[in-house]
Amino acid sequence: MDHKQIISRDSDCPTFKSYVYWQNNMLHRRILLLFWFSVILELRLNIILHRKTLECFWKFS
Repeated sequence: MDHKQIISRDSDCPTFKSYVYWQNNMLHRRILLLFWFSVILELRLNIILHRKTLECFWKFS
């Protein structure tokens, strides 16, 4: 089946729309996952850096 046929035929329009919707949904989920992953990674890095600065601070004080 050709893509043009799928779009032009009315009966197949909902399936095509749902496919597009599904694709967008998957993309959205991936972006969310990446976002949370980066946030968690940054938090962990910040904690490590914070701990190091605290250690330095205790050494000097």
